Amino acid sequence: MNTSDNQLQKGLKRRHMTMIAIAGVIGAGLFVGSGVVIHTTGPGSILSYSFAGMLFILIMRMLGEMSAVKPTSGSFAYYAYEAI
Repeated sequence: MNTSDNQLQKGLKRRHMTMIAIAGVIGAGLFVGSGVVIHTTGPGSILSYSFAGMLFILIMRMLGEMSAVKPTSGSFAYYAYEAI
């Protein structure tokens, strides 16, 4: 086995460049959109963004705990079905 086969290679493929471009557009759009909302509505929007972020973090923690306790090959919808 040749050791040069195990080396990392420099280079980006077309799909890598596409994903970087998409992430840049989405990130810039969220940044500008959030700035417009904060400018329009004031500090109440910051509180609502914070509340939504905390809610999202709590939901993801709950899903993580459920998947650690009872792993399954299905999606997270299975946990919702089982809990409800």
